[in-house]
Amino acid sequence: MTSDVKEFVSKYNKHCVESEKVTPRELTSCLGMAVHLDEDKPLFMLYLPELVSCGTLFHEALHMAHFIMHYSSAPVSIESTETQAYLMENIVSSIRKKRK
Repeated sequence: MTSDVKEFVSKYNKHCVESEKVTPRELTSCLGMAVHLDEDKPLFMLYLPELVSCGTLFHEALHMAHFIMHYSSAPVSIESTETQAYLMENIVSSIRKKRK
């Protein structure tokens, strides 16, 4: 997780396919971005600007929770909402700790 646009773009572009590369300028107008890249090993990345709303934080945390569940073959369904909720709680808590 980073709030540094250049750091995120550099790492993302290093690992994504050519057609999905982004520029720092494109990302500066973005409210947040969660990605899962899967080459030899999984890479989960999260960009959130310094000033981020609770809505955007939860939005990107939900993407990340779904990426993690998909990668670990956990079902994403109505039956797994408790798992999703705990995972989102953990993701949001980790983000808040990193930002302090």
